[in-house]
Order: sequence, then structure tokens, then C-alpha cells
Amino acid sequence: MKKYSKVLWSVLALLIAVLTVRTVFLGSGMTLQQLKEGLESADPAWMLPALFCMFGIVFFEGEALVEILRSTGHRRKRWQGFLYSAADAYFSAITPSATGGQPGSAFFMMRDRISAPVTAAVLLVNLMMYTVSLVVCGLISIMVRPMVFFRLSPGSKLLISAGLAVILLQVIVFWLALKKPAMLKAIAFALIRILHRIHVMHKPEKWKHKVEHMLHEYDSCVKLLSGHRKVLWTAFLMNMLQRASQFTGVIFVYRALGGSWSHCADLWVIQCLVYIGVYCVPIPGSMGVTDALMLDGYLKLMTKSLAFQVQMIWRGLSFYLCVGLSGLTVLAGYLLQKRRRKKELEKLGPDKRRAMR
Repeated sequence: MKKYSKVLWSVLALLIAVLTVRTVFLGSGMTLQQLKEGLESADPAWMLPALFCMFGIVFFEGEALVEILRSTGHRRKRWQGFLYSAADAYFSAITPSATGGQPGSAFFMMRDRISAPVTAAVLLVNLMMYTVSLVVCGLISIMVRPMVFFRLSPGSKLLISAGLAVILLQVIVFWLALKKPAMLKAIAFALIRILHRIHVMHKPEKWKHKVEHMLHEYDSCVKLLSGHRKVLWTAFLMNMLQRASQFTGVIFVYRALGGSWSHCADLWVIQCLVYIGVYCVPIPGSMGVTDALMLDGYLKLMTKSLAFQVQMIWRGLSFYLCVGLSGLTVLAGYLLQKRRRKKELEKLGPDKRRAMR
């Protein structure tokens, strides 16, 4: 059933992608030929760093995972970190609310002989830094350029406000789980009892078990970080560089199409707000919603034709091309791991071979 579910979500994600691109074209009045002409006229000197930013979205998360793993005594190469990150990017894009990202990374990490408890703790640490980096970028953006937020449509402002509230709540949960687990457990259990009494939540024991399991994982995370506080700052820095790649690439695309420097800071802030706004959208890859938020912000800064060109090109690079390359990386990584495992099994005796299988 799970296998068919993954196929279904992959097909659904592809369908949403096709419909989203078609809707953007219809809304802009732009043809494929006009987009092609825009790409051909784009300055390569600016498009090249945009491509580097696309690559950085996957690369820097991989670097964060490698650094966290090193603190646990598991030394892994950069290409392995890139594979773990690519799995996250690919499966996040084809599953609702990015639920498949971490399990995808975990699959490849455990195939590289990293135990399940260590894998869970490493991914949790990285998720914490990934979330905190977005909060930091978002709060700085809103404080430095508040008018960018207030110029957006009411719908966009509502989405961004909801996304920011969810992210801040997640950060609070992280902090409580690490520093005050007993308090978090008491709050969670009280909330479960209330929701059960008003018939909103069924099977309260099941949810209590989930809370206890989550706290157990956080406890493993605390033990992992014990004596390795420096790795938190390294992971945070790598995630900030990943955020910089996500938010800066659009500026290079804008400049490649002849945009002026005067709007570049606002463009960076818009990209940050877009990522906050789609944080909890339960659509594979947040397709459609991301595009709408981007266009809402861009149309306040530039002409309609330029806004749609910038949106289509950067979305094409940062999402569709990035996911495509991540998918190829996942396939290549899977085949390489399978080949390596086969060679390892061939060197073992029949008894050990059966035990490993």
C-alpha cells in the first residue's frame, strides 16, 4: 500500500506541476516562445550564479548533515551528504507538507551503516537549524523591510502570518523538548485530553504514545549534542547559507533580465516571505501557492511581463530543475549503494551473507 501511495503522490505532484505552469502562462498572457526569447536574452554572467544558488540549495544542507554526522563519529564524504540532501529535496517535493523528505534521507543514511537512533537524532538537529534559520531570516526581513509585507495582498499576508506562527510554535516545541521535556509532556497530554473531551481527537492513548516517542527522540538529540555544542553553530551556518541560496538566486535572474539594483533587497525579502507563507501548505512542493505568492510580490516591483519571466525562470531553476537533478542523484546513489553492498556481500561467507540480508 505504501509503495502505491508513493506512486500516487508522484503522479499527483506531476499533474499539479503541469497545471501550475499552464495557469501561470494563461494568467500572464505569455507564450512559450516569449519565455524562450527571455532566456536567450538573459545575461549569462548573472544566470551562472543563479545556477550556483540552485546547486547550493542541496549542497549546503548536505554539508550540514555531514558536519552533524562527524560529531557522532560517523565520517561521511561530501557526495554522501549531497545524496542525503537530494533525497530530502526530491521526496519533499512529491509528498504533502514535505513529509517524505526526512524518511528519504534516513533511508540512504541507514544504508550507509548509520544506526536508526543516530540517523533520527542527526535529522532532528538539522531540522531544528533549518527551522531556526528561516525564523531568523524572516524576522530580520520583516524588521528591515516591513513595507514589503504590507504591500502584499490580504491572502498573501494571511498565509505568511499563519506560516510564521507555525514556525515559531515549532521552535518553541524544540526548545521545550530540549530544555523542559516534562513541561512539554504535561502540556501535550492536557491538550490531548481537552481535544478528546470535545470529540475532536479520537484514540488519545495513541497520541500520547506519539508524544512519548517524540520526546524519546529529542532525548537522543540532547545526548548527541552533549559535548558538541560547536556543531550547532556549524549546522546553523550551513542552513543559513542554504537559505541565502534560496533567496538570492532570484536576484541574479532579475539582473540577468535587465532588472535594476534598486529592487534587489525587496526581492530577497519577498523570497523569504514566500518560504514562510508556504511552510505549512499541504500540497506537494507547495506548487501553485508558491507561484502565486511570488507573483504577488514581484508585480509590486516590476512590469507584468518581467515579473512572469523572473518567476518562471527562477521557479524553474530552484524547484523543477533542482527536483529533477535531486531525483537523478537519488537514482544514481541508490544504484551505487546497491552495487557496493553486493560487492561487500560477495566477500563474506554464506552464513554472514544470510545474516546481513
